[in-house]
Amino acid sequence: MQDASRRVLALCSRRAGKTYAMATILLATALSRPGSNSLYLGLTRGAAKRTMWTEIWLGLCARWGASCTHNGTELTTTFANGSHVYFAGTDDIRHVETNLGFKLSMAIIDESQSQTRDILDRLVRVILPPALADADGQLIMAGTIPESPAGYFWEKWQDGLWARHSWSLFENPHFKDPHDKLAEHLRTSGLLANDPQIQRDWHGKIIFDATALAFRYDKDRNGIAIGSEERDPLGKWVTRIAPPEIIKLCDSFSVGGDQGGRDRNVIQVSGWSSKHRDVYQVYEWATIRSHEGAWSGFGPRLDQIRRLFDPQRHYFDFGGSTLTLDNFTTDFGVYVLHAAKKADRKGQVDRLNDLLLTGRYHAMIGSDLEGDFLKTQWDQKARERGAWDWSSHNHPDAADAGRYSVQGYFDGYEPPPPPKPEEERGFDDVAGFKDDLDQLLPDGPSSLW
Repeated sequence: MQDASRRVLALCSRRAGKTYAMATILLATALSRPGSNSLYLGLTRGAAKRTMWTEIWLGLCARWGASCTHNGTELTTTFANGSHVYFAGTDDIRHVETNLGFKLSMAIIDESQSQTRDILDRLVRVILPPALADADGQLIMAGTIPESPAGYFWEKWQDGLWARHSWSLFENPHFKDPHDKLAEHLRTSGLLANDPQIQRDWHGKIIFDATALAFRYDKDRNGIAIGSEERDPLGKWVTRIAPPEIIKLCDSFSVGGDQGGRDRNVIQVSGWSSKHRDVYQVYEWATIRSHEGAWSGFGPRLDQIRRLFDPQRHYFDFGGSTLTLDNFTTDFGVYVLHAAKKADRKGQVDRLNDLLLTGRYHAMIGSDLEGDFLKTQWDQKARERGAWDWSSHNHPDAADAGRYSVQGYFDGYEPPPPPKPEEERGFDDVAGFKDDLDQLLPDGPSSLW
Protein backbone atom coordinates (compact mmCIF):
# COMPACT_ATOMS: atom_id res chain seq x y z
CA MET A 1 0.00 0.00 0.00
CA GLN A 2 2.90 2.36 0.68
CA ASP A 3 4.66 1.69 -2.64
CA ALA A 4 4.17 4.79 -4.83
CA SER A 5 5.79 3.21 -7.92
CA ARG A 6 3.86 3.80 -11.13
CA ARG A 7 3.98 0.09 -12.05
CA VAL A 8 3.64 -2.60 -9.37
CA LEU A 9 3.41 -6.41 -9.35
CA ALA A 10 2.00 -8.59 -6.56
CA LEU A 11 2.82 -12.30 -6.85
CA CYS A 12 1.41 -14.40 -4.00
CA SER A 13 0.39 -17.80 -2.80
CA ARG A 14 -3.31 -18.55 -2.56
CA ARG A 15 -5.23 -17.20 0.46
CA ALA A 16 -2.51 -14.59 1.09
CA GLY A 17 -5.02 -11.71 1.28
CA LYS A 18 -4.06 -10.31 -2.11
CA THR A 19 -7.57 -9.34 -3.26
CA TYR A 20 -8.38 -7.78 0.13
CA ALA A 21 -5.18 -5.75 -0.18
CA MET A 22 -6.26 -4.56 -3.62
CA ALA A 23 -9.66 -3.52 -2.26
CA THR A 24 -7.95 -1.56 0.53
CA ILE A 25 -5.74 0.24 -1.99
CA LEU A 26 -8.79 1.17 -4.08
CA LEU A 27 -10.67 2.53 -1.06
CA ALA A 28 -7.66 4.44 0.28
CA THR A 29 -7.11 6.02 -3.14
CA ALA A 30 -10.75 7.06 -3.44
CA LEU A 31 -10.81 8.68 0.03
CA SER A 32 -7.40 10.36 -0.13
CA ARG A 33 -7.71 11.74 -3.68
CA PRO A 34 -11.03 13.63 -4.06
CA GLY A 35 -12.46 13.46 -7.56
CA SER A 36 -10.27 10.51 -8.52
CA ASN A 37 -11.27 7.51 -10.66
CA SER A 38 -10.07 3.96 -10.02
CA LEU A 39 -10.63 0.75 -11.96
CA TYR A 40 -10.56 -2.89 -10.86
CA LEU A 41 -10.46 -5.63 -13.52
CA GLY A 42 -11.10 -9.26 -12.64
CA LEU A 43 -10.86 -12.28 -14.91
CA THR A 44 -14.56 -11.90 -15.78
CA ARG A 45 -17.28 -9.44 -14.80
CA GLY A 46 -18.99 -12.23 -12.86
CA ALA A 47 -15.80 -13.02 -10.95
CA ALA A 48 -15.23 -9.32 -10.18
CA LYS A 49 -18.75 -9.04 -8.79
CA ARG A 50 -18.59 -12.25 -6.79
CA THR A 51 -15.08 -12.27 -5.31
CA MET A 52 -14.40 -8.55 -5.01
CA TRP A 53 -17.63 -6.52 -5.04
CA THR A 54 -19.87 -8.81 -2.97
CA GLU A 55 -17.43 -10.65 -0.71
CA ILE A 56 -14.97 -7.82 0.07
CA TRP A 57 -15.73 -4.35 -1.27
CA LEU A 58 -19.19 -3.64 0.14
CA GLY A 59 -18.22 -4.82 3.64
CA LEU A 60 -14.92 -2.92 3.58
CA CYS A 61 -16.63 0.36 2.69
CA ALA A 62 -19.14 -0.18 5.51
CA ARG A 63 -16.44 -0.97 8.10
CA TRP A 64 -14.48 2.15 7.16
CA GLY A 65 -17.66 4.25 7.41
CA ALA A 66 -17.10 5.60 3.91
CA SER A 67 -19.68 8.10 2.69
CA CYS A 68 -20.61 6.52 -0.62
CA THR A 69 -23.36 4.97 -2.71
CA HIS A 70 -23.15 1.66 -4.58
CA ASN A 71 -24.66 0.77 -7.95
CA GLY A 72 -24.79 -3.01 -8.10
CA THR A 73 -25.94 -3.03 -11.71
CA GLU A 74 -23.06 -0.94 -13.01
CA LEU A 75 -20.62 -2.19 -10.31
CA THR A 76 -19.71 1.41 -9.50
CA THR A 77 -19.19 3.16 -6.16
CA THR A 78 -19.55 6.95 -5.96
CA PHE A 79 -18.04 8.78 -2.97
CA ALA A 80 -19.14 12.05 -1.37
CA ASN A 81 -15.79 13.65 -2.31
CA GLY A 82 -16.47 13.01 -6.02
CA SER A 83 -14.30 9.90 -6.36
CA HIS A 84 -15.47 6.81 -8.28
CA VAL A 85 -14.35 3.17 -8.26
CA TYR A 86 -15.38 0.97 -11.19
CA PHE A 87 -15.37 -2.84 -11.33
CA ALA A 88 -15.34 -4.91 -14.54
CA GLY A 89 -13.91 -8.05 -16.15
CA THR A 90 -11.32 -8.39 -18.89
CA ASP A 91 -13.76 -10.66 -20.73
CA ASP A 92 -15.44 -7.44 -21.92
CA ILE A 93 -12.38 -5.46 -22.91
CA ARG A 94 -14.28 -3.63 -25.65
CA HIS A 95 -16.71 -2.22 -23.07
CA VAL A 96 -13.83 -1.26 -20.80
CA GLU A 97 -12.02 0.55 -23.61
CA THR A 98 -15.18 2.36 -24.74
CA ASN A 99 -15.85 3.74 -21.26
CA LEU A 100 -12.28 4.82 -20.44
CA GLY A 101 -12.84 8.43 -21.43
CA PHE A 102 -11.76 9.68 -18.00
CA LYS A 103 -8.51 10.06 -16.07
CA LEU A 104 -7.47 7.15 -13.84
CA SER A 105 -5.59 7.49 -10.56
CA MET A 106 -5.48 3.72 -10.01
CA ALA A 107 -5.95 0.62 -12.17
CA ILE A 108 -5.68 -2.93 -10.84
CA ILE A 109 -5.67 -6.11 -12.93
CA ASP A 110 -6.36 -9.10 -10.69
CA GLU A 111 -5.91 -12.82 -11.41
CA SER A 112 -3.16 -11.84 -13.84
CA GLN A 113 -1.74 -15.37 -13.91
CA SER A 114 -4.93 -16.52 -15.68
CA GLN A 115 -5.29 -13.57 -18.07
CA THR A 116 -4.33 -14.20 -21.69
CA ARG A 117 -1.20 -12.63 -23.12
CA ASP A 118 -3.16 -10.62 -25.71
CA ILE A 119 -5.50 -9.14 -23.10
CA LEU A 120 -2.72 -8.13 -20.71
CA ASP A 121 -0.51 -6.81 -23.48
CA ARG A 122 -3.32 -4.66 -24.88
CA LEU A 123 -4.30 -3.33 -21.44
CA VAL A 124 -0.75 -2.60 -20.29
CA ARG A 125 0.66 -1.18 -23.52
CA VAL A 126 -2.32 0.39 -25.29
CA ILE A 127 -5.51 0.93 -23.28
CA LEU A 128 -4.52 1.91 -19.72
CA PRO A 129 -1.39 4.12 -20.10
CA PRO A 130 -3.22 7.13 -21.68
CA ALA A 131 -5.93 7.00 -18.99
CA LEU A 132 -3.28 6.86 -16.24
CA ALA A 133 -0.97 9.48 -17.71
CA ASP A 134 -2.74 12.73 -16.75
CA ALA A 135 -3.20 11.86 -13.08
CA ASP A 136 0.18 10.12 -12.70
CA GLY A 137 -1.87 7.02 -11.97
CA GLN A 138 -0.62 3.69 -10.69
CA LEU A 139 -1.07 0.33 -12.44
CA ILE A 140 -0.97 -2.87 -10.37
CA MET A 141 -0.98 -6.42 -11.75
CA ALA A 142 -1.77 -8.99 -9.06
CA GLY A 143 -1.99 -12.75 -9.19
CA THR A 144 -0.90 -16.09 -7.80
CA ILE A 145 2.23 -17.97 -8.82
CA PRO A 146 1.55 -19.63 -12.20
CA GLU A 147 1.89 -23.38 -12.55
CA SER A 148 4.46 -23.02 -15.33
CA PRO A 149 7.00 -20.29 -16.19
CA ALA A 150 4.86 -18.79 -18.93
CA GLY A 151 2.63 -15.86 -19.73
CA TYR A 152 2.79 -12.07 -19.82
CA PHE A 153 2.44 -11.71 -16.04
CA TRP A 154 5.37 -14.05 -15.37
CA GLU A 155 7.52 -12.32 -17.99
CA LYS A 156 6.88 -8.94 -16.34
CA TRP A 157 7.91 -10.44 -13.01
CA GLN A 158 11.08 -11.78 -14.60
CA ASP A 159 12.20 -8.64 -16.44
CA GLY A 160 12.47 -6.65 -13.18
CA LEU A 161 11.16 -3.39 -14.67
CA TRP A 162 8.20 -3.13 -12.25
CA ALA A 163 8.23 -2.86 -8.47
CA ARG A 164 7.67 -6.36 -7.07
CA HIS A 165 5.99 -7.68 -3.91
CA SER A 166 5.48 -11.29 -2.90
CA TRP A 167 4.05 -12.95 0.22
CA SER A 168 2.26 -16.12 1.28
CA LEU A 169 -0.72 -17.13 3.39
CA PHE A 170 1.70 -17.78 6.27
CA GLU A 171 2.25 -14.00 6.37
CA ASN A 172 -1.50 -13.29 6.34
CA PRO A 173 -2.43 -12.62 9.99
CA HIS A 174 -6.13 -13.23 9.23
CA PHE A 175 -5.53 -16.81 8.01
CA LYS A 176 -5.76 -18.75 11.26
CA ASP A 177 -3.59 -21.78 12.14
CA PRO A 178 -1.95 -22.16 8.69
CA HIS A 179 0.47 -24.88 9.84
CA ASP A 180 -2.31 -27.03 11.26
CA LYS A 181 -4.45 -26.56 8.15
CA LEU A 182 -1.54 -27.46 5.88
CA ALA A 183 -0.79 -30.59 7.92
CA GLU A 184 -4.43 -31.65 7.62
CA HIS A 185 -4.38 -31.02 3.87
CA LEU A 186 -1.22 -33.10 3.44
CA ARG A 187 -2.74 -35.93 5.47
CA THR A 188 -5.99 -36.05 3.50
CA SER A 189 -4.58 -35.36 0.03
CA GLY A 190 -1.58 -37.69 0.16
CA LEU A 191 0.68 -34.93 -1.18
CA LEU A 192 4.17 -34.38 0.20
CA ALA A 193 5.33 -31.14 1.74
CA ASN A 194 7.86 -30.61 -1.07
CA ASP A 195 5.26 -31.06 -3.82
CA PRO A 196 5.52 -28.08 -6.25
CA GLN A 197 1.80 -27.36 -5.84
CA ILE A 198 2.16 -27.16 -2.03
CA GLN A 199 5.23 -24.97 -2.31
CA ARG A 200 3.45 -22.56 -4.68
CA ASP A 201 -0.08 -22.45 -3.26
CA TRP A 202 0.82 -22.50 0.45
CA HIS A 203 4.37 -21.25 0.89
CA GLY A 204 4.46 -18.84 -2.04
CA LYS A 205 7.63 -20.45 -3.43
CA ILE A 206 8.31 -20.05 -7.14
CA ILE A 207 8.69 -23.72 -8.04
CA PHE A 208 7.49 -25.36 -11.24
CA ASP A 209 6.88 -28.97 -12.23
CA ALA A 210 7.42 -29.56 -15.96
CA THR A 211 6.01 -33.09 -15.77
CA ALA A 212 2.58 -31.66 -14.86
CA LEU A 213 2.23 -30.24 -18.37
CA ALA A 214 0.77 -32.24 -21.25
CA PHE A 215 3.17 -30.81 -23.86
CA ARG A 216 6.96 -31.00 -23.68
CA TYR A 217 7.69 -27.60 -25.15
CA ASP A 218 10.92 -25.74 -24.42
CA LYS A 219 11.32 -22.16 -25.62
CA ASP A 220 15.06 -22.46 -26.30
CA ARG A 221 14.70 -25.79 -28.12
CA ASN A 222 11.40 -25.28 -29.96
CA GLY A 223 10.80 -21.53 -30.22
CA ILE A 224 11.02 -19.37 -33.36
CA ALA A 225 10.31 -15.66 -33.80
CA ILE A 226 7.05 -14.24 -35.11
CA GLY A 227 7.56 -12.72 -38.55
CA SER A 228 4.45 -10.52 -38.73
CA GLU A 229 1.33 -9.90 -36.68
CA GLU A 230 -2.05 -8.34 -37.50
CA ARG A 231 -4.65 -7.42 -34.87
CA ASP A 232 -8.34 -6.67 -35.13
CA PRO A 233 -8.90 -3.00 -34.12
CA LEU A 234 -11.68 -4.18 -31.79
CA GLY A 235 -9.36 -6.65 -30.11
CA LYS A 236 -11.36 -9.72 -31.18
CA TRP A 237 -8.65 -11.64 -33.05
CA VAL A 238 -4.98 -11.74 -34.01
CA THR A 239 -3.13 -13.27 -36.99
CA ARG A 240 0.52 -14.34 -36.71
CA ILE A 241 2.78 -15.48 -39.58
CA ALA A 242 6.26 -17.01 -39.31
CA PRO A 243 9.28 -15.23 -40.87
CA PRO A 244 9.74 -15.69 -44.66
CA GLU A 245 12.99 -17.58 -44.17
CA ILE A 246 11.10 -20.22 -42.14
CA ILE A 247 8.27 -20.52 -44.66
CA LYS A 248 10.82 -20.98 -47.49
CA LEU A 249 12.09 -24.12 -45.74
CA CYS A 250 8.71 -25.81 -46.28
CA ASP A 251 7.19 -27.36 -49.37
CA SER A 252 4.15 -28.99 -47.72
CA PHE A 253 1.47 -27.40 -45.56
CA SER A 254 -1.47 -28.64 -43.51
CA VAL A 255 -4.27 -26.70 -41.79
CA GLY A 256 -5.92 -27.46 -38.45
CA GLY A 257 -8.94 -25.63 -37.07
CA ASP A 258 -10.95 -25.70 -33.87
CA GLN A 259 -14.26 -23.95 -33.25
CA GLY A 260 -14.13 -23.18 -29.56
CA GLY A 261 -17.74 -22.11 -28.95
CA ARG A 262 -17.40 -20.16 -25.70
CA ASP A 263 -13.62 -20.51 -26.01
CA ARG A 264 -11.47 -19.46 -28.97
CA ASN A 265 -11.83 -20.00 -32.70
CA VAL A 266 -8.36 -21.01 -33.88
CA ILE A 267 -6.63 -21.91 -37.15
CA GLN A 268 -3.08 -23.29 -37.23
CA VAL A 269 -0.92 -24.07 -40.26
CA SER A 270 2.02 -26.47 -40.03
CA GLY A 271 4.70 -26.61 -42.70
CA TRP A 272 7.52 -29.04 -43.43
CA SER A 273 9.96 -30.01 -46.16
CA SER A 274 10.41 -33.30 -47.96
CA LYS A 275 14.17 -32.71 -47.58
CA HIS A 276 14.22 -32.63 -43.79
CA ARG A 277 12.05 -33.79 -40.90
CA ASP A 278 11.38 -30.54 -39.00
CA VAL A 279 7.84 -29.16 -38.68
CA TYR A 280 7.07 -25.45 -38.23
CA GLN A 281 4.08 -23.45 -37.05
CA VAL A 282 3.89 -20.98 -39.94
CA TYR A 283 0.46 -19.36 -39.38
CA GLU A 284 -1.97 -18.76 -36.52
CA TRP A 285 -5.33 -17.03 -36.37
CA ALA A 286 -6.97 -16.93 -32.93
CA THR A 287 -9.94 -15.10 -31.49
CA ILE A 288 -10.42 -14.12 -27.88
CA ARG A 289 -12.45 -16.36 -25.59
CA SER A 290 -16.24 -15.85 -25.57
CA HIS A 291 -15.95 -14.28 -29.01
CA GLU A 292 -19.53 -15.22 -30.02
CA GLY A 293 -18.35 -15.85 -33.60
CA ALA A 294 -19.80 -18.40 -36.05
CA TRP A 295 -17.84 -21.06 -37.91
CA SER A 296 -18.30 -19.02 -41.11
CA GLY A 297 -15.66 -16.66 -39.69
CA PHE A 298 -13.05 -19.21 -40.74
CA GLY A 299 -13.76 -18.55 -44.42
CA PRO A 300 -11.77 -15.34 -45.02
CA ARG A 301 -8.82 -16.77 -43.05
CA LEU A 302 -8.77 -19.94 -45.13
CA ASP A 303 -8.81 -17.86 -48.30
CA GLN A 304 -5.74 -16.01 -47.01
CA ILE A 305 -4.08 -19.31 -46.11
CA ARG A 306 -4.82 -20.72 -49.59
CA ARG A 307 -3.11 -17.73 -51.21
CA LEU A 308 -0.11 -17.86 -48.87
CA PHE A 309 0.57 -21.59 -48.60
CA ASP A 310 -1.67 -23.61 -50.96
CA PRO A 311 -2.05 -26.31 -48.26
CA GLN A 312 -2.64 -29.95 -49.20
CA ARG A 313 -4.82 -30.94 -46.23
CA HIS A 314 -7.37 -29.36 -43.87
CA TYR A 315 -8.46 -30.91 -40.56
CA PHE A 316 -11.29 -29.20 -38.67
CA ASP A 317 -13.19 -29.80 -35.46
CA PHE A 318 -16.72 -28.45 -35.95
CA GLY A 319 -18.24 -30.43 -33.12
CA GLY A 320 -18.65 -33.58 -35.20
CA SER A 321 -21.11 -32.05 -37.69
CA THR A 322 -20.78 -33.65 -41.12
CA LEU A 323 -23.31 -31.14 -42.46
CA THR A 324 -21.05 -28.30 -41.35
CA LEU A 325 -18.11 -29.89 -43.16
CA ASP A 326 -20.17 -30.26 -46.34
CA ASN A 327 -21.46 -26.68 -46.20
CA PHE A 328 -18.00 -25.37 -45.47
CA THR A 329 -16.61 -27.06 -48.56
CA THR A 330 -19.42 -25.66 -50.70
CA ASP A 331 -19.29 -22.12 -49.34
CA PHE A 332 -15.54 -21.59 -49.25
CA GLY A 333 -14.14 -23.93 -51.88
CA VAL A 334 -12.00 -25.95 -49.50
CA TYR A 335 -12.23 -29.31 -51.20
CA VAL A 336 -9.75 -31.36 -49.17
CA LEU A 337 -11.47 -31.08 -45.79
CA HIS A 338 -11.19 -33.80 -43.14
CA ALA A 339 -12.84 -34.10 -39.75
CA ALA A 340 -10.22 -33.79 -37.03
CA LYS A 341 -9.37 -37.09 -35.35
CA LYS A 342 -10.33 -36.29 -31.78
CA ALA A 343 -10.66 -39.82 -30.41
CA ASP A 344 -6.89 -40.43 -30.20
CA ARG A 345 -6.07 -37.29 -28.23
CA LYS A 346 -3.36 -38.96 -26.13
CA GLY A 347 -1.75 -40.58 -29.17
CA GLN A 348 -1.66 -37.29 -31.05
CA VAL A 349 -0.16 -35.48 -28.06
CA ASP A 350 2.47 -38.21 -27.71
CA ARG A 351 3.44 -37.93 -31.38
CA LEU A 352 3.64 -34.15 -31.11
CA ASN A 353 5.73 -34.50 -27.93
CA ASP A 354 8.14 -36.77 -29.82
CA LEU A 355 8.69 -33.91 -32.26
CA LEU A 356 9.02 -31.36 -29.44
CA LEU A 357 11.49 -33.41 -27.39
CA THR A 358 13.71 -34.11 -30.41
CA GLY A 359 13.65 -30.43 -31.40
CA ARG A 360 11.86 -31.12 -34.67
CA TYR A 361 8.70 -29.09 -33.98
CA HIS A 362 8.96 -25.30 -33.81
CA ALA A 363 6.31 -22.84 -32.55
CA MET A 364 6.23 -19.05 -32.71
CA ILE A 365 7.26 -17.43 -29.42
CA GLY A 366 4.36 -15.40 -28.04
CA SER A 367 1.70 -17.26 -30.03
CA ASP A 368 -1.47 -18.70 -28.52
CA LEU A 369 -0.06 -22.12 -29.41
CA GLU A 370 3.04 -21.52 -27.28
CA GLY A 371 0.80 -20.26 -24.50
CA ASP A 372 -1.19 -23.51 -24.55
CA PHE A 373 2.01 -25.58 -24.62
CA LEU A 374 3.14 -23.83 -21.43
CA LYS A 375 -0.16 -24.08 -19.51
CA THR A 376 -2.07 -27.21 -20.49
CA GLN A 377 -2.36 -30.13 -18.08
CA TRP A 378 -4.15 -33.47 -18.02
CA ASP A 379 -7.08 -33.78 -15.65
CA GLN A 380 -5.86 -36.03 -12.83
CA LYS A 381 -9.33 -37.23 -11.83
CA ALA A 382 -9.97 -38.30 -15.42
CA ARG A 383 -6.63 -40.12 -15.41
CA GLU A 384 -7.78 -42.17 -12.42
CA ARG A 385 -10.64 -43.55 -14.49
CA GLY A 386 -8.46 -44.14 -17.56
CA ALA A 387 -9.50 -41.07 -19.56
CA TRP A 388 -7.30 -38.39 -21.08
CA ASP A 389 -9.21 -35.14 -20.56
CA TRP A 390 -7.86 -31.62 -20.34
CA SER A 391 -7.62 -29.97 -16.93
CA SER A 392 -9.93 -27.03 -16.26
CA HIS A 393 -6.85 -24.82 -15.73
CA ASN A 394 -6.62 -24.17 -19.46
CA HIS A 395 -8.63 -25.35 -22.45
CA PRO A 396 -6.05 -25.60 -25.26
CA ASP A 397 -8.02 -24.55 -28.36
CA ALA A 398 -4.80 -23.33 -30.01
CA ALA A 399 -2.92 -26.54 -29.19
CA ASP A 400 -5.87 -28.65 -30.38
CA ALA A 401 -5.81 -26.88 -33.74
CA GLY A 402 -2.03 -27.27 -33.78
CA ARG A 403 -2.10 -31.03 -33.29
CA TYR A 404 -4.84 -31.32 -35.92
CA SER A 405 -2.60 -29.50 -38.40
CA VAL A 406 0.27 -31.88 -37.65
CA GLN A 407 -2.01 -34.75 -38.74
CA GLY A 408 -1.14 -33.76 -42.28
CA TYR A 409 2.53 -34.39 -41.57
CA PHE A 410 1.87 -37.87 -40.19
CA ASP A 411 -0.82 -38.75 -42.74
CA GLY A 412 1.56 -37.82 -45.55
CA TYR A 413 4.22 -40.23 -44.33
CA GLU A 414 5.05 -42.94 -46.87
CA PRO A 415 6.64 -46.03 -45.32
CA PRO A 416 9.55 -47.69 -47.13
CA PRO A 417 8.67 -50.63 -49.41
CA PRO A 418 8.47 -54.00 -47.63
CA PRO A 419 11.42 -56.42 -48.06
CA LYS A 420 11.23 -58.81 -51.00
CA PRO A 421 9.90 -62.31 -50.32
CA GLU A 422 12.72 -64.78 -49.75
CA GLU A 423 12.07 -66.66 -52.97
CA GLU A 424 12.37 -63.47 -55.03
CA ARG A 425 15.75 -62.44 -53.65
CA GLY A 426 18.91 -63.09 -55.64
CA PHE A 427 22.59 -62.85 -54.80
CA ASP A 428 22.50 -59.25 -55.98
CA ASP A 429 20.37 -58.57 -52.92
CA VAL A 430 23.35 -58.08 -50.63
CA ALA A 431 21.35 -57.54 -47.45
CA GLY A 432 19.21 -60.60 -48.10
CA PHE A 433 22.25 -62.73 -48.89
CA LYS A 434 23.92 -61.66 -45.65
CA ASP A 435 20.79 -62.59 -43.64
CA ASP A 436 20.72 -66.05 -45.25
CA LEU A 437 24.44 -66.49 -44.62
CA ASP A 438 24.10 -65.57 -40.96
CA GLN A 439 21.39 -68.21 -40.53
CA LEU A 440 23.37 -70.94 -42.32
CA LEU A 441 26.71 -70.13 -40.71
CA PRO A 442 26.12 -69.08 -37.09
CA ASP A 443 29.87 -69.31 -36.40
CA GLY A 444 30.66 -66.80 -39.12
CA PRO A 445 32.00 -67.07 -42.69
CA SER A 446 35.25 -68.65 -41.46
CA SER A 447 33.38 -71.95 -41.00
CA LEU A 448 33.25 -72.20 -44.82
CA TRP A 449 36.86 -73.30 -44.74
